[in-house]
Amino acid sequence: MNIIEQLQLLVKTGSHAEQTISRYILATLSGAEKLTSTAISKKTQTSQPSIVRFAQSLGYTGFTSFKYDLIKCLRSEPETLLPAQATKNNVILSEFINNNNPAALNTFFEIINSSRNLYFCHPRELSSLLSNIIQDYSDIGKVCIPVEYQNAHSLLTNALTDCDSVILLPGLKDEPDNQLITLIREHEAASLAVACHQSGASLADVTLYTPQSSASPLSFAALKMSLHTLFFHALQYCYLNMNNEKTPHKR
Repeated sequence: MNIIEQLQLLVKTGSHAEQTISRYILATLSGAEKLTSTAISKKTQTSQPSIVRFAQSLGYTGFTSFKYDLIKCLRSEPETLLPAQATKNNVILSEFINNNNPAALNTFFEIINSSRNLYFCHPRELSSLLSNIIQDYSDIGKVCIPVEYQNAHSLLTNALTDCDSVILLPGLKDEPDNQLITLIREHEAASLAVACHQSGASLADVTLYTPQSSASPLSFAALKMSLHTLFFHALQYCYLNMNNEKTPHKR
């Protein structure tokens, strides 16, 4: 019996809390990658410890391992999702992988996995997206700090170390400048950039490129979906390597 079948069974046979939580998760499968214990707690009016105990009752160590198995199940059985949603996710994932060198993707994930602190430099319009990503990463013990571009230089000047990484995210207007990249290099931190197009030379240590159509760049909504896909797979990489020996941080 897979995880989705277990949830369906709990809707019929579980306690009131188990039925409520299971029903909510099953109703939001198309957005499973964005699920957080905080969101489920608020929507079902149950406590966060109850969400953790719910996952443990199904045989998982906590909510993160439960979520990982749920998404793995959905990817192996995409018909469980709405067809349009499954197709959209698969297309974006395929384009993202095809648009980047596999070595760059691996380096990106390795640096995230081995970093002490992750500073997400971002434009204001990505704030809500980052709140979900940071919640996911905190569930596996990663320290993630969001920093808006307009405040980045002043906030990072006295904070960066050579065990940290700075992730530079694209926006509609705000982009990282040379001064910020210079600051990161002076502190020997790693810089990881995500860009919407491949024009111009990249200043970061590693740069990944989001998918774009042949005619014009994807809409901002699609950009956010691309970023969420990227960081979800980085989360999977970190989760799968949690019990492995830590590799040295490298730029």
